[in-house]
Amino acid sequence: MALVPLYEALRHFILSALVLHADETQVSLLDPSAGMMRKAYVSA
Repeated sequence: MALVPLYEALRHFILSALVLHADETQVSLLDPSAGMMRKAYVSA
């Protein structure tokens, strides 16, 4: 509940932009439970 004002401010800022950009850069991530690599996404 303490982060709701921050969420609302960011939501307003993002939705008021004329252009939105998303980056779907894939990286390899080691999945220890499966013992192999899997695809993951960079999140900023």
